Amino acid sequence: MKKILLFVPSLLLAVIGTMNAQTVIFSEDFQGTTGTGVPTGWTKSQAASNTTSGWQSGTALASTYFAIPAHTRYMAVNDDATQASSTSAAVDNGNDLLYSPSINLSTASFPVVKFDLFYFAATTPVETATVEVSTDNGATWTAVETLAGAGGWNTHATSLTSYAGNANVMVGIRYNDGADWAYGIAIDNFSVIEPLAKEVAANKVIMNKYVLAGSQPVSTVIQSFGGPVLSTVELNYSVDGGVPVTQSFSPAISFNGTYTANFTSNAALAAGWHQVKSWVSNINGTGVDANNANDTCSWGITVLTTAPTKNVLIEEFTGAWCGYCPRGGVTLSALTSADPQILGAAIHGGGTDAMATTEGTTVINSYAQGFPTGMVDRSFVSTVSAPDYAIDDASWGATATARKADVVPATVALSNVSFNATTRVVTATVTATFVGAVKAPFSLNCYLTENYVYGPLAATSDNGWNQHSYYYASSGSPFQGIGMITSPWSTSVAGLMPTMYQHHHVVDKMIGGAYGDATVIPTTLVVAGTTFSKIFTYTLPAANPGGAHRFNADNIYVIGLVEEYSATDNANRYILNATEQKLNSNPEATGVEELTATSFGSFGVYPNPASTSANIALTLFTNENVVINAYNTLGQVVYTENSGTLTSGDHIININTEGFASGIYNVSVSTSKGVVSKKVTISK
Repeated sequence: MKKILLFVPSLLLAVIGTMNAQTVIFSEDFQGTTGTGVPTGWTKSQAASNTTSGWQSGTALASTYFAIPAHTRYMAVNDDATQASSTSAAVDNGNDLLYSPSINLSTASFPVVKFDLFYFAATTPVETATVEVSTDNGATWTAVETLAGAGGWNTHATSLTSYAGNANVMVGIRYNDGADWAYGIAIDNFSVIEPLAKEVAANKVIMNKYVLAGSQPVSTVIQSFGGPVLSTVELNYSVDGGVPVTQSFSPAISFNGTYTANFTSNAALAAGWHQVKSWVSNINGTGVDANNANDTCSWGITVLTTAPTKNVLIEEFTGAWCGYCPRGGVTLSALTSADPQILGAAIHGGGTDAMATTEGTTVINSYAQGFPTGMVDRSFVSTVSAPDYAIDDASWGATATARKADVVPATVALSNVSFNATTRVVTATVTATFVGAVKAPFSLNCYLTENYVYGPLAATSDNGWNQHSYYYASSGSPFQGIGMITSPWSTSVAGLMPTMYQHHHVVDKMIGGAYGDATVIPTTLVVAGTTFSKIFTYTLPAANPGGAHRFNADNIYVIGLVEEYSATDNANRYILNATEQKLNSNPEATGVEELTATSFGSFGVYPNPASTSANIALTLFTNENVVINAYNTLGQVVYTENSGTLTSGDHIININTEGFASGIYNVSVSTSKGVVSKKVTISK
């Protein structure tokens, strides 16, 4: 079964170095193809039974689950497009080979094939792709590399040094769908080149950006763009232009290979802002480098004497249409309830979700490829890569704990938080105080989040609010009773009220935009103790629009945050600190009040608070079929009873609450005329 992912248009081209003076031996950009055919001189092969698929050319070969981003004309196998669902008949894309005409490498010394690649290398189901070479006109093929996956377009390179001097070399890409409903592969801008003899780039310095005073380790990532193997290299670093530290390394990397060099001599840093510079020298025993423009990289680091208290913001990426997403909602509520230093913001998007916002969609498109996932302070873990930075909900807790211990240079506070009930204008001042010297773009932002959000109760079909759930009727699951399982996912459960699902932490608005207001804090050096503030205002839409229960000021929270800012770099938007405050002092409106009690009679619960049992006092004007449900604050059904058809008049219905934990519950009564509920406190 294919894992359900939310693929969003994104483009990541990892440009391979500065290739000045390289020799292009062969190139094909696929722009000259017509229809779905392959370029002149190229060949494709596939299983004999597959008469409809295989490698094709085009500009729009994407599908629902294999959403290939725009990339001029390219070649692709779209296995997802060959099936309508997991139960449809499979098309055999198990041996799809696309290969070039014969390429003459007789004068080459270190030939490399490179191409733009869009490919997931999925493991559920398993799909594989290989770069292969033939020297006998396609009679036999040798796999020289198995391709790794990524979330977006990236430029890939494979060494063909083993075939240097051969005048008849064909290069192919083979795709295998694992005899399952998989995704696919796309390539563009295929070429074979002879790289420069010696070319090494210093890509980046690896150090924590914010640290406490003391000795700090220094590492540098280098990348080889030369033809021969990079066997030895000298690397250097200096702090604030001081005396260099030089060390020799033995990377043993080929073209496009990367190496992380860890210096044995640490940098001793006092409090303040420092610039650490690192550079390459003495490549393979000589000082010659074909391109000196990329030999140096630098890094700014803030050193603090003390670290402020760190709050963590978990941004959950979710959708009402997503059958797995109730799992993320439960996880987020549990983490925020257990730890006041963990804040939550559920960003809705994708599908037909009625709670999606423009800013939220921008964030999802930048960071997430699947639901339910999330970001913790928009920090990154080693198990993810661009552009799919988001992590599974099972990892949120450990990541949040680690982030709380991180050193950050700023505190953030909320003040003058107010709501004008007449104009519905929300006002809040967000203030960031830097406790250490910093030098980078930063932004301030203000989120409005809301609890107990739900749609019109009368709706029984998809309406952008009803929460799909694969777990609704899963006995023993911690997510049982959360959300609905209506079509197309499964069959509705008779007698249950799926629209009673109430969404929490819903982001109503990111007032400062997806990435905050970067005009408040200067990009020049900011000294320790400097404070910056911004007043955010937003007019809250009318409550209960179209019967949907949203924009209730009693249920809204304000989150203030300070974050690193970048207009284009997704990997440079860390949330440094955050704080949260309820918009007003009124209790949260947890109950469902779609109809007044007088619509069908009267309804009361006693005793309240209750302990081991509670009674529902019900008066009906007419005969009604009555269903009673009790929900905890997560929206889970903890009690349900179909009382059948009750006659007009008075009724007392007892609920056994011995198994209820202490807390607040919503007890609802549903009839043909609608649903009403009361808040009940269980105290033990």
